[in-house]
Amino acid sequence: MKLFYRYIYFFVFLTIILIFFYQYFDLLNNILLIKKNNFSNDNKIAIVMIFDGENFMDYEVAINTTYCYSLQYNYMFEIIDESDTSEYSVNCLQKDFMFRRHCILANFASKFDGIINYILFIDGDVGVINPLHKIEEYLPKNDEEIIFYDRIFNKEIAAGSYIMRNSFFTRNLLNSFANYEVNVSSSNDGRDNVALQVVILNLLNITMYVDEYDHCMELYKHSVGYDQNMMVVSCTRWILNRLDETPYNENFYTYKGGKIRIVRKLSSKRWVRDAFLTLGKFCDNDFLHHGWKSNIINQNKYEKIFKSEFNPSDDLCRSSNFLSAWNLNLSSKVTCDKIDYDIKMYIYYADMYDIKHIYLSNITKFLDLKFE
Repeated sequence: MKLFYRYIYFFVFLTIILIFFYQYFDLLNNILLIKKNNFSNDNKIAIVMIFDGENFMDYEVAINTTYCYSLQYNYMFEIIDESDTSEYSVNCLQKDFMFRRHCILANFASKFDGIINYILFIDGDVGVINPLHKIEEYLPKNDEEIIFYDRIFNKEIAAGSYIMRNSFFTRNLLNSFANYEVNVSSSNDGRDNVALQVVILNLLNITMYVDEYDHCMELYKHSVGYDQNMMVVSCTRWILNRLDETPYNENFYTYKGGKIRIVRKLSSKRWVRDAFLTLGKFCDNDFLHHGWKSNIINQNKYEKIFKSEFNPSDDLCRSSNFLSAWNLNLSSKVTCDKIDYDIKMYIYYADMYDIKHIYLSNITKFLDLKFE
């Protein structure tokens, strides 16, 4: 009898293991299909995520929503995992993956030059909350080459998502961004988020602000920890604000003759924001949410966004009924006035801390020197 129960326990255990591996490899198969997905959109748009050998299960909701969305609008969706793909990272020697990923993206863009016109780069934990928005709404226009966005809860120009025209200018910018790693102090922990401000400054004519620039760089050399890095960000953004070519534009900061634009915090041109700002809730103006890691979604840090697991068939994602795949809880969607109210609270605190960090950085002393 004991032997019989041992067999029963063994088969139950084996069944659980097989179910787990089936689900895991089913996700990997979806990812493989993503890489083979043909695209035929008129603007030749690609969505790109880059991973460093991470467990894709941690990003399942973000990946699955983006995949389904890409099928509906015929966008190319490419997931690059550098742990098993050396094609795009062969000459990317940066030690820090957060810098290296921009080199990898530049190589991907170079390979598809003439095939892909625009690239939406997103972090692996960015998912589609509102699939009614199309990427075409946010693409670079006229002289614009690359568009970044302003982080809402602080003064950073976000490094985790940008929309770029696939051009020599943008590929060169990404390589410069990646290679800036060698200029960052080994003790600094701001990574690419802080460095991006400096990279953009280095592309501009700062003749009138050389002393201010040197002052910010001296701070950067010794900065460690969030507060000191935010002081560097405020210092460099203080200069960037004075070099803005469109200071009265409600949507953008503009640099380099219009080639580089940064979406302002409350702009309708913002395609992505941090989900935690509104505890996962969204409105019609939202498109992408950042921060969709499984450990956050599954541990109820937000109210449950989806009523059920997001895992629709490819046929449903391609169909006219694709919206039914986004089986959202009614409580997840609120008015845009409510979203804007919550966001403005974060902007208020970001501005307060910016004033504090500008004061602590002592960058304004150069104003007094210029007026003496």
